[in-house]
Amino acid sequence: MHMKYRREIDGLRAVAILAVLAFHLDVKSFAGGFVGVDIFFVISGYLITSVIRSHSIAGTFRFSEFYLRRMRRLFPAMFVTVLVTFVLGAFLMSPVAFGYLSSSALAAVLSVSNVTFWLQSGYFDESSWTKPLLHTWSLGIEEQFYLLWPAAIVLLLRCREHVAPIVIGAIGIASAVIAEAWLRLSPDAVFFLLPFRICEFALGALLVWAPANSGRAPLLTEAGFAAGFSAIATSILIFDSDTKFPGVASLLPCLGAALCIYCGRAFIARVTLANSAAVAIGRISYSLYLVHWPVVVFSKYYLLRDLTNTETILVLFAIFVLAIALFRYAEQPFRSRGSIISIASPRKSWIVATVCVALLAVPTISAQVDGWPWRVRENGFSAKPFDLDNTIYGGVDCKEARCESTGNPAHVKVYVVGDSHARGLYAGLVHSFPSVNFIFFVSDACGFYSAGFYAAYSRTGVDCAGLRRRAFDEIAQTSSPVIIFQLWRSYARLRHFPTDHREAAFQTTKTPLFAAFAAAQIEALKSRLQSRSVMVVGGVPTFANIGSPEDCFSRPLQSPICATSPRLTVVDRVNADFNSAVAAIPNKTFIWIDPFRYLCDSTHCRNMTPDGKTIYADEDHLSVWGSEYVVSLFKSVLAREIMNEANVE
Repeated sequence: MHMKYRREIDGLRAVAILAVLAFHLDVKSFAGGFVGVDIFFVISGYLITSVIRSHSIAGTFRFSEFYLRRMRRLFPAMFVTVLVTFVLGAFLMSPVAFGYLSSSALAAVLSVSNVTFWLQSGYFDESSWTKPLLHTWSLGIEEQFYLLWPAAIVLLLRCREHVAPIVIGAIGIASAVIAEAWLRLSPDAVFFLLPFRICEFALGALLVWAPANSGRAPLLTEAGFAAGFSAIATSILIFDSDTKFPGVASLLPCLGAALCIYCGRAFIARVTLANSAAVAIGRISYSLYLVHWPVVVFSKYYLLRDLTNTETILVLFAIFVLAIALFRYAEQPFRSRGSIISIASPRKSWIVATVCVALLAVPTISAQVDGWPWRVRENGFSAKPFDLDNTIYGGVDCKEARCESTGNPAHVKVYVVGDSHARGLYAGLVHSFPSVNFIFFVSDACGFYSAGFYAAYSRTGVDCAGLRRRAFDEIAQTSSPVIIFQLWRSYARLRHFPTDHREAAFQTTKTPLFAAFAAAQIEALKSRLQSRSVMVVGGVPTFANIGSPEDCFSRPLQSPICATSPRLTVVDRVNADFNSAVAAIPNKTFIWIDPFRYLCDSTHCRNMTPDGKTIYADEDHLSVWGSEYVVSLFKSVLAREIMNEANVE
C-alpha cells in the first residue's frame, strides 16, 4: 500500500530548503530561515506516521522493510556527501579543524551527529563556519525518530487506535513544555536533542488522525492554508539568532506547516506549492540540504571572510548543480523502483552499508587523533591543538603575577605592568634586551594605568587591586622605567570607580574622552611613582580574519589572505581611535608607542612576521614570534629610555 503522491508537500519542502539556504547564505531578510528544518520535521512526522498506520491497518507493515527503505532513501546520498567532504577537508583544513571534521563525519553516518555537536558547541556559534557537517545534526534527529517511532505507533495501534492520537498529543505537549522550560538551563540541548524536538514530529503525526479535508468548505480551506503559509513566512522574516528557540517559538512555523499540509487542497496551495518549479526543488530538497552547507563552509573557510553578493550567487549556483548531480547519481538510483540497486536483497544492502561505514571509520578515527599533521608544512605550530598558555603565547614563560626575566640584581631593572597583553611582551623584551631584568606585574583583565581608579571588569584569579598596590609600592622605591601595556579597547567603555571614593566615577562611550582620561591617569601615576620614564604601548591591531591564527597558518593550502587583516574592523577601530587620540594630546610626559604605526598601512595590518610566522597567538594576544617582532620594531625607543636608566645608575 502506497500513499497518494501530493505535489504540494514537495512544494512545502521547497519552501523549507529555500529558507535554510537563505539563512545560511546570510540573506538578512531571512534571519529566521533556520525554521526550515522544523518544517521538515513536521512533514516527516506526517508522512512516516501515515505510512506506518496504513501498512499496519492492511497487515503489511514489516519493521525490516521499513528500516531498509529508510536506509536506501537516506544513506547513499549522505555517505557520498560525508566522503567527499572528508576528502576536501583533508586538502583544505588545518589539523585542528580536520580533526573535528573527522569526528563529525563518523557521527553523521552513525546518525548521532546531533549529540556530537551538542557536546561541542551551539548552532549559532561563530565557530560553526569551520564545521562543514554541522547541518547533519537535523538528520541525526530524524534518523533517531525513524528508529523509535515505528515501534511506538505499532504498539499504540495494536492496543486501541483511538488512543493513539491522544497519546501522541500528550507526548507532543510534554515535549514542548519541557523544551520551553529547559531553554533556560541548556539551550544547546533543547536545540540538538530529539526529546525536545519530538513535539514537531508529533504535530505532523496528529494530522493522520485529523478529519479528512474533503474540500467541501473551500473558504475555510483557503483561509487555513493562507494562515499556515503566513505563519511560516512570519517565522522566517522575524525570527533570528536571538529568538529563544525551539520551545514555544517553534510552534509558529510548525503549526503553519501542519495547516499547509492539512489544507493542501486549497487553490492557493496549488499555485504556490504545487507548481512545477516548487515541486522540482522539493524533489531534490534532501540533496540540496546535504550539499549546501559544505559548499558554504568551504567557500568561507578558504576566503577567510563572508561572501560578497556576487560570490553568494555563484555559490548558490554551485549548490544547485551539485545537488542535481547528487540526486541523479546517488539518491535516485536507490529510490527508483525496479532499478538493479533498489531490488538488491535486504541482506546485501545492509552488508554494503556496513562495509561503507567501516571503510570510512578507519581514516576518520585516525584523523581524529591529531588531524593528520603530515599534510601541513612546518610553520612553527605544534602538531596537536595548542593551548594558549603552554605553547606559542608570548608570555608563556612568565606564569606568575610577578616574574623577572633574569633575576640578576646587577642588571638594569625595567618594570612592565598591565594585563595578559603586557605579559605577551615577555618573549620579545627578553630577546631584544637579554641583559635587562624586566620585572612583570601582570594579571588578566587588570588595568594598571591608574592608581586612583579601578575598572569594573569581571575577572577571576589574583586580586587586581592588591597586585596594583604591590606593584606601585615596589616601583616607587626604585624610580625605574615602566612599560604599561593593556588591551585598551576592553577598558574604554567600562565604568571606573575611584579607589578612595572621594571622586565621581568615570564612564564614557566616546573613545577620545576615555583616551584623555587614561592619559591623565598615567600622568598622575608617573608622578606618584617618581619614575624617570614611563613608556605606554597603545592598542595593537587584531587578527581580524575569520577563525584563529593557528587555523589560518596551519592549512595544507596556505591562503595569502592569512598574511594581513583589514585595518579598520569594528574591533580595530576602537584601538586605532584610542591610539590617535592619545597621540594628539599635547605636552605628554610619558613616551607613547603606537603599534599601528609599525604594523599597518592605510588599508591593512600584517599578521605575519617577515619569516612567515604568526604575530598573534589568538585574536589579539602576541605569539612568541609576534612578541619578538613587535618589540624589535620599537626597540630603539625602548633602548633609549633603558640606556638612560643605565647611565643614571
